[in-house]
Amino acid sequence: MKKIPVIAALGFTTTGCVDSDKTEEGTIEPAAEPSLEPAAEPSGELESSIEAIVGNWAAMSMSYSYDGYGELYEYPYVYSEEEISYGVSVSYQSYSQLFLSIAEDNSYFIQLYEYSMMLSIAEEELYNASYGESYGYAVDVSVSENGDYLIDFEGEVLVCELTGEELSCLIDGTEVMWERFEGEIPERTEEEEISVTLEPPVFEDNGACYDLDLGTEEGEALAWGALSDVEDDFVPECGENGVDVAFLWTAPAAGCYQFTTAGSFAYLSLELRSACDEEIFDCGSQAIIREMSADESAVVLIDGLPQGEQSEFPLFNLSILPYEGASLSGSPTDLGAALGEVVSLRALEGTVEIQTNCGDLSFGEAFMWTAPATGTVNIDTFGSDFDTILSVSSGSCSAGSCNDDALEAVEDEYLNALVTLEVEEGSSYEIAVGGLSGSQGNYILNINYED
Repeated sequence: MKKIPVIAALGFTTTGCVDSDKTEEGTIEPAAEPSLEPAAEPSGELESSIEAIVGNWAAMSMSYSYDGYGELYEYPYVYSEEEISYGVSVSYQSYSQLFLSIAEDNSYFIQLYEYSMMLSIAEEELYNASYGESYGYAVDVSVSENGDYLIDFEGEVLVCELTGEELSCLIDGTEVMWERFEGEIPERTEEEEISVTLEPPVFEDNGACYDLDLGTEEGEALAWGALSDVEDDFVPECGENGVDVAFLWTAPAAGCYQFTTAGSFAYLSLELRSACDEEIFDCGSQAIIREMSADESAVVLIDGLPQGEQSEFPLFNLSILPYEGASLSGSPTDLGAALGEVVSLRALEGTVEIQTNCGDLSFGEAFMWTAPATGTVNIDTFGSDFDTILSVSSGSCSAGSCNDDALEAVEDEYLNALVTLEVEEGSSYEIAVGGLSGSQGNYILNINYED
């Protein structure tokens, strides 16, 4: 028998557990199989007995307060979100509802949960997944000496009061409001459905080392598809030597350009070459920043895992865009030549969003720092209380250096970031500090020269 938290999925503060058998599919079987037929209507003879609350109930709301902080959820609880990055749109939606079925000899709680996710590029749906389940727990219902209704989840008790047709239940600072439910209580089920229409790109044989000439086009999602069932034509300078796709691109004007595979769902490396088998300009896992002259061409190589080792959804996505530096949201804060703890512990609330080779930097704040002397400098976030990421660059056309996991752990978690670089006296460096993939918290920024 495995211990499972009572209603923990939706934020109840209770830590109570019930004994249950849980299959690999996640269906929880109560000790006794409750009837799913609507419970009998109350007779109303004894106001202080369980008979007054016999029947089916649906949650209306849940509210809780802790240490001066409170929050209210309304039921059915619906959450939806859409993320759009470099031409890739990912939408999520979830639905949840709670039910109680109370009878004199057989009562239970049931939760209904549904979740869906859809991914598309250029309005073409490539992935659609939906999941739904409903599962229940047997509960004991009784009446206390002072007339409160007690709903017992194996020792954790909801204390409830009936007012008209509403049932108010309290437990550890959490209040759940219920209303009578005349509909059909969902049966225990679990369903999953996945639809994938992602296909590998099809290229005509052009007699060149690259698969497709993109010309001078700029934009998001210039080329995309499944990085599987394609040839392995190149041996990359960095990354795995697996299947690959290559594109020729020509700069429409002199300037700084960003080549990125942000929005991909495959393990891959990115490489920029002057020509098919000639000089390798640069390589990285997700992004390359390069200054290019007008009409200068480059071969963009995307290399993945060997054939047969790819994930079930090996999407690659190539975007090529003009690059204007890391401070996409405005001017960075000037730190001057400050050293030591240049930013004390404070909440991360910035708006800088950067795709780096170390991961996505979110809610970032940007700073400009001028080196007071030539030497080796450590820029770190040691002392922060969440998963931080750093990006440091010099000049407007520089991918710079990044890090998200330094070798100093906080409570066995590698949350801090450290960038070590050689600096020149009088040179300015832009520092962006943020949360890794949406993390937020309180951060510290330290700048120190090595001894």
